[in-house]
Amino acid sequence: MADDAGLRRCAGHSSDRNLGRDNVAAPLYHTPVLTSIAAREMPEVPVLFFQAGDAQHLPYTFWQARKWAGDSPLILLGDKANRHYRGLEHVPIRDFASAVPRLRDIYVHISSNTPEFEFFCLARWLVMEDFARQQGLREFLYLDSDVLIYEKPVEIVRRVPECRMAAGWLGDLGATLAGISPAVTYIRDPSVLQEIVASILKFYCNPRAIENMRAGSEDLVREKLGGVSDMLFLARTAHQLGEGFFNLWEPGKDGVVDINIFQEAGFRLRGGLKEIEFRDGKPYGFYEPTQRWVRFATLHFNGHFKKVMGQYLGSPADFGLTAARLTERVQKVLGRHKPALF
Repeated sequence: MADDAGLRRCAGHSSDRNLGRDNVAAPLYHTPVLTSIAAREMPEVPVLFFQAGDAQHLPYTFWQARKWAGDSPLILLGDKANRHYRGLEHVPIRDFASAVPRLRDIYVHISSNTPEFEFFCLARWLVMEDFARQQGLREFLYLDSDVLIYEKPVEIVRRVPECRMAAGWLGDLGATLAGISPAVTYIRDPSVLQEIVASILKFYCNPRAIENMRAGSEDLVREKLGGVSDMLFLARTAHQLGEGFFNLWEPGKDGVVDINIFQEAGFRLRGGLKEIEFRDGKPYGFYEPTQRWVRFATLHFNGHFKKVMGQYLGSPADFGLTAARLTERVQKVLGRHKPALF
């Protein structure tokens, strides 16, 4: 769940004036260095994370990302609570959150999730758009902080045909706007972010659209199945892109991007989760329609399944993993972590 402190950090609230570049501990994290990242001729695609606060699962997420990153820069849009992770280029959210107060002023909550959670999920797209535009990022792979990656980012995007944006979409693209997952999103054309942000702001500036959506979402909210979230606006943008959008959910092919570890979608389950078998440190799931084991490029541990992420790492004897597990336990004992937002 989101916390209000995370929202204040994102919006640059006056009660958190000290959050920002002054609190960054090393020159590596400063904006001039990031500008050079965008200008480099890189054979690898940058990977972007977005997280406010610390959480017990983050040592596993970032350890796994470092293991598979190759030459890809790992960039964390974060806050002072999570700037201590090594191997990532930490950027304060506040430095790119100038548009967030506008969203706060017009936001109307229509969801069974908490207002803090849904608002923060929406706000991340405003922050990422500002960051990508100011830093001149031509493309990047965005990963939720509860995603474990098992393949070099450049290999994941190499399988993506010409498009402007790619994400996992469970279902018929032409028949529904539901089912899209932002957990692994490849942005090849950064102007798509502007379209996502425009879609969000246009909706919340339209009282009639809000009331229509509220009426149409009553059952979802009452049955605690969600409601209006950033997935709606991501899906609307994807639908408008047409052939400019590519669906990363290809369950019959090796290197599949997982939408969620608990969603069956043709895969065999065990204990309510996809049955996973590791081979040489890479996860495979048994896909019933083809009766074959399919390799996963990522696994997504949404909600309370974050707590099992430490069981899905492929190198249990690695010293770095031992350190990550120790960090997780220390955070738990000291209570220094904060609730995960994504």
